Amino acid sequence: MKKKLIYLTVLHAISATNSAHALGANDFANGGFESDLTGWTQGGGIFSRSLSSPYILNPNDYLGVGTPTNTVITIGSTTTHSYDPVLLSAGVNVEMVYNGLKSVRVNNDNNNKSISTISQTVTDYRGSSINLAWSAVLQYASNHGPEDTDNFTIVIEDLTAATSILSVSYNASTAGATFSSARTTNGDGTVFYSGWRTETVATTIGNTYRISLLAADCNAGGHYGYVYLDAFSDTPVAGNFNGIAPAAILGGSMPNIVAANNSTFNLLSNVTAGTSFYNVFDGGTLKVD
Repeated sequence: MKKKLIYLTVLHAISATNSAHALGANDFANGGFESDLTGWTQGGGIFSRSLSSPYILNPNDYLGVGTPTNTVITIGSTTTHSYDPVLLSAGVNVEMVYNGLKSVRVNNDNNNKSISTISQTVTDYRGSSINLAWSAVLQYASNHGPEDTDNFTIVIEDLTAATSILSVSYNASTAGATFSSARTTNGDGTVFYSGWRTETVATTIGNTYRISLLAADCNAGGHYGYVYLDAFSDTPVAGNFNGIAPAAILGGSMPNIVAANNSTFNLLSNVTAGTSFYNVFDGGTLKVD
């Protein structure tokens, strides 16, 4: 009996040690902005110069200084749509929150040369990857080049190894090659938008990491740029609407051509004028003659 008691005591001590290590694992504080901007460092400035190649403003130059124009976006529920108002004026529906009830918008649509940043440093990081989601809106101007137009940059640095492990940077002069475009009806002209994109980068357990994001207007004060940021975590996070069928987002009727032995598409000849129809294929074998 004594041997059994000693054995159980040792096992309990090992289990308690492992549990304490797991609970103490360092991750991003408030990575989804559900507690507003707690745990994040903000900064700001004025974009009043021309950039040299590679045409990137360094977010670390503005951390903890100036006046940022960052806004926490809040929705009522994870099934509530809340679309970016600039894009909505162009007939495009892009959610302002990726996951949960909140996100942060870095900078805004007030074109006043503003630069806004947000950053967080995590020591003794215990995850094997850093994951995040972002969505950018950049107002286009034909009279600007990459050296002076609105732009944004995301940087993840491994401070232990003194190296950058992720750099994402776009500006309105070149974003048209990879972003979508829309023509607004509020007088802002053409804007480029990315929609929500996710990033995953491998990390070394125990190292110190810093994530920084900067968004800036053009240097003449005539065009804006801003970015939504959400879902920082040591594992990938799904968006609120990732698993919802397009009909729930777009409206209209959408037959499943696999379920219930439904093997016919909506034909254009069957569509009533003014009605939207969508077809979805969610698996199985599809043969097209």
